Amino acid sequence: MPIKNPLVRNDRLEQLQSADSIDISSISYSGKRHYVGLSPYPFTPVKGDKWSEFDSFNNFIEEWIWNGNYWLTKQIFYHSLTTLSAFSATASIADFPVDPITNIFVTNLIANFQINSNSTSTNAWTWTLSRNNATNTPTTLGSITTAGVAANTWTVVKAAINLHINVAATVTRGMRIAESRVGNLTKMGTAMVEYKKAKIIIIPP
Repeated sequence: MPIKNPLVRNDRLEQLQSADSIDISSISYSGKRHYVGLSPYPFTPVKGDKWSEFDSFNNFIEEWIWNGNYWLTKQIFYHSLTTLSAFSATASIADFPVDPITNIFVTNLIANFQINSNSTSTNAWTWTLSRNNATNTPTTLGSITTAGVAANTWTVVKAAINLHINVAATVTRGMRIAESRVGNLTKMGTAMVEYKKAKIIIIPP
């Protein structure tokens, strides 16, 4: 039986009810709703609501969660620099293309590293995340520095980005993580960008 558009279910139900339509305002679980069906998207979601998206052949596409502004994938995606397992003084750059038809929500820049001596503002590594437009002009989104970190200790630092990139409105060639160094500090580890796919609600005319 084809999945109706959209259905809503109580999260306690193990199977969908075989009804032509369900009043979404009357079915909830812990104040949240779970939509199941095709696009177009549910138009009146509440923060924390779920949407299991299927195609017209009932093939599962993606599970989305409404964050108050966008439908974001439950799954988290990463792009990272090459992980270094030995101390190095080499600065790396990693470019990541952005799908021209898929919006994304960049959540964090993350660095996982160890350095060979105590880091100061004049002896430090910096990881910078930027976005390039159609002419490859970069816009800095965030950065992380090792300044103030002690030597020989594995350290994880997150820099919150929380940026929605709407590819329909903004021509984006891609994102880049670039390393830079002042002083003679060496490091090992990696840096990565964390993001989710995103959808915005388009109200039909």
